Amino acid sequence: MYGSDALGGVVNVIPEPLPEAGAGLPRATVELYGASNNREVGGLLRLRGSQGPLGWSAVVVGRSAGDLHTPAGELGNTGYGALNGQLAAGLRRHWGSIALRYTRYGGEFKLLEAEGPPPGEGMEGEEEEGPERKLSDDRVMIEGKLLAGTWRFETRAQWQRHWLQELADEPVGPGEPVVRGRETVQFDLLLNTFAADVLAHHRLGSAGRGTLGISGTFQDNDTRGPRPIVPDAQTRGIAVFGVERLNLGMISVLAGVRFDARALDASANAELGNPDTELDWSSASGDVGFLAEPIRGLALSVNLARGWRAPTLFELFARGPRIGEARYEVGRPDLQVERGTNLDLGLRWMLGPVLGSIEVYRNSIDNYVYLAPTGELRDGLRVYEHRQGDALLRGVEVTGEVQPLADLAVRAKFDAVEGTNRASGEPLPLMPPPRGTLEAEYQSSELPWVSRGYASFEVETNWTQRRLSEFDFPTDGYVLLNLGAGLEKTYSRRTFRLDLRVTNLADAKYRSFLSRYKEFALNPGRNIVLRLGYDF
Repeated sequence: MYGSDALGGVVNVIPEPLPEAGAGLPRATVELYGASNNREVGGLLRLRGSQGPLGWSAVVVGRSAGDLHTPAGELGNTGYGALNGQLAAGLRRHWGSIALRYTRYGGEFKLLEAEGPPPGEGMEGEEEEGPERKLSDDRVMIEGKLLAGTWRFETRAQWQRHWLQELADEPVGPGEPVVRGRETVQFDLLLNTFAADVLAHHRLGSAGRGTLGISGTFQDNDTRGPRPIVPDAQTRGIAVFGVERLNLGMISVLAGVRFDARALDASANAELGNPDTELDWSSASGDVGFLAEPIRGLALSVNLARGWRAPTLFELFARGPRIGEARYEVGRPDLQVERGTNLDLGLRWMLGPVLGSIEVYRNSIDNYVYLAPTGELRDGLRVYEHRQGDALLRGVEVTGEVQPLADLAVRAKFDAVEGTNRASGEPLPLMPPPRGTLEAEYQSSELPWVSRGYASFEVETNWTQRRLSEFDFPTDGYVLLNLGAGLEKTYSRRTFRLDLRVTNLADAKYRSFLSRYKEFALNPGRNIVLRLGYDF
């Protein structure tokens, strides 16, 4: 159902449903928290209520943090501040429903530099020097649902305004002086996206159900500021799709097909060196899967999918510093469409106190796009170029849980992926190393003075990546210890919550293989997070 851009998977974010009619007086939630590592503080206020057929909700979240600390010391210029929120209202009737939502995310985020913050002592109360990223994301969505016999129609329309700006205490052009404390805009991007979907859900007798749909998108990218990273561009797309599910006793069958057409028009930019460019792509994608339950508590799944992904504006035309990504990025206008064939096999079980799953997958991708360092330096940043090659990704994910006691659960997870360039036989860059976790959690609802309590201990192991490409920077494996504990007390529809979380308990020195800053900075050290919540 998701078409291009979903070749590597999809995270389906479903908004929290609005309160039902007759939910009564408004309910509120207040949360406050603090974290020790970067002196982070934050809070949340949520209000929810209904009046007749009308339901509504409002949420505001604020966070502020100082610099991160590693076991080796402070990472200068890594603090941030953010303010987020959502307003929603909806009407429910016997014929269906309609809802309107507004969501905003915004903040200022300091950016760590390889050479550290500029030299010199700042005056007391003066803002810390160094690059920073400012961003805001505003979304307005209207959605409606209409019931018509065995059919249920669903419509969604959304406008998104995403703004991104990066600033630095550096001159924009050659020969300009550096003025201490004066920030200059390095680049400024504004993306407006309009998207709409119409879905028709239906039933196939008593054994099946399905969805037919059409979707369209329009994006306008406006490159502003003194230093362009990508050209001005517009992207248009339209798609039709269908997915059907049929239950045949012990076996369920799921099948879907989708056809996409997409076009990208990029304006000429003399500074980036690209002419007026018009590109268009069209492709079909499909999926078929089987789920079998031969015995109660045991399920086997097989899924075969064919998908595609068009190259993005940045992959095609980027040319400039990405301070927040710690790299100078170079695009390739000749990139081709990615096309992948993925096979998943899975086994899930729930047998008494033991449950778990094993999934293996093989994803063969033609024209796989990846970032690779060139060995050059520009503006003090490593140059990374978008490249392309046929790739093979193979991986495994294993989960398990057992309850030796009624109040005690022991959980384990393991995942590993192997990426190979099929043409050269060499490993793909930036493939995550194998990772595993082992956690024990005790929960009880029979503790004195509280309604519920829990305590947990987790060991996270990250192995050393042995399959390195020529572009990878190697890091050692490491083990992290994490603790958690909390309690909850409910009385007269009011609930008080207290949660404590300690990450990297042993204050281990480590560098994550996927960290953008691993060549010059450790990952954060011990962090203690205390969270208080009150529902009323």
